[in-house]
Amino acid sequence: MAQMGKKYEEDFEKLCRDWNKLKAKPNKEALESVKLDLQEIEYDLKNMEF
Repeated sequence: MAQMGKKYEEDFEKLCRDWNKLKAKPNKEALESVKLDLQEIEYDLKNMEF
């Protein structure tokens, strides 16, 4: 379970970095990167075990 928490933390940090890149210089590539980050996080949340 600790490994999953670490993965979620890393995914969130990547999303934040990509979001900051998008805000600094809006372009299609940066937007797609943010979308992919969000899809990965959404997938992980849907498949989370409690």
